[in-house]
Amino acid sequence: MKSIFLFAALLLLGHALYAQNSSRLTVRNTTPCTMYYRVVVSPPVTPGATSCSTGGVSALLSIAPGTFISYTATSLPGISTPPGADRVILGGIVCSGPSGCDTPALNVSSYGCLGWPNGVIANVNGAGCTICTQTIATWNFSGQNTLLFN
Repeated sequence: MKSIFLFAALLLLGHALYAQNSSRLTVRNTTPCTMYYRVVVSPPVTPGATSCSTGGVSALLSIAPGTFISYTATSLPGISTPPGADRVILGGIVCSGPSGCDTPALNVSSYGCLGWPNGVIANVNGAGCTICTQTIATWNFSGQNTLLFN
């Protein structure tokens, strides 16, 4: 009987940890160029809940070469969340340059329910919309969301 209660408690704890970490994101840039991206989040949910519905997209974000940035779903620029609610970070949109560059954007996520690949190869434009480098952008969820530019 004790083992049944222990198992149930571990299931609930695992669900709570998943929900908490799915609202966090670390972005790492190991390339020599500034990378541009947007973050896709769920609609507002009760803290601890999960969701696979898209409900918002952040402002255009950038990350300098050789750096990392951490976000929570409620600290993303361009995303407003009602008091007492949370959002689930679902994936990213890899942009091929700053605003004004007419280049395609590619979706990445490791959440199978979205049907997006977890990795894409993209040419990345720098200032003046000229190609700076080619990157492999990968999205991983292993306890916490990570977007890696290599």
